[in-house]
Amino acid sequence: GFLLYYLRGVLAPFCFALLLAYILDPLVTKMESVFKRLFVRKGAKSSGKASRVSAVITVLAVIAGVCVLAVMLCVPVVVEQSHRFAVLMEKFISDSSWTLRFRKLIPPDLMNGLIAHFSEGSIDPATLQNINFWQGLSAIGSKLLPGALGVLSGTASLVVWVVSLLFIIMYMIFLMVDFPELEARMRIMFPKKAPLPGEPEPLDFLGKVNTLMKTYFRSQTLVAAIVGALYAIIFSIMGLPMGAVL
Repeated sequence: GFLLYYLRGVLAPFCFALLLAYILDPLVTKMESVFKRLFVRKGAKSSGKASRVSAVITVLAVIAGVCVLAVMLCVPVVVEQSHRFAVLMEKFISDSSWTLRFRKLIPPDLMNGLIAHFSEGSIDPATLQNINFWQGLSAIGSKLLPGALGVLSGTASLVVWVVSLLFIIMYMIFLMVDFPELEARMRIMFPKKAPLPGEPEPLDFLGKVNTLMKTYFRSQTLVAAIVGALYAIIFSIMGLPMGAVL
């Protein structure tokens, strides 16, 4: 327990990579079957490992392309909405006509709390108007992914964040390639038990855990992605300030 706690910065990227590899494994497996049929048609003698590696590369390339496209589309929108939100917030604080309009819509206690919160400088409109997306992203990433070097140096710089991200990607690639072997070894550690009296099927602890994990992690990931995209699109169409961020 002490070693796990002490090495948490080193193990965190590996655990995160394992979770990502587990979530993406069904997609990799489907692509692997496609490449196997393709290699068999071409007369390849051994297509097992090659098809798995090809499937991993294809899935990662598609994900990378989607991420790059999403960043290219979202960054300008987020920056523009942040600037617009800053202008509206400044009017909310200083423009009496705006304040009167809001007082008709917002309960007095909540209205006074909002004005006090914004006036205290918790959110600075000038900062939002001059927002630097990449600088903010590196600051957030350095807190979320201190990584292996953070244990040694105690720093959370951009270099550490990038190295941690590279570690996660590297771990994820190896885990995705070797996932069938990992599943086989786990099956050896948790074999199916003989059925109890009156039970029609053998007890399959690993199978039940896998079913629950798939139901939770993969389904929640899909639901979160769909709901987040829908909210961002609809809020942006409505013209809600900071809609994409929300």
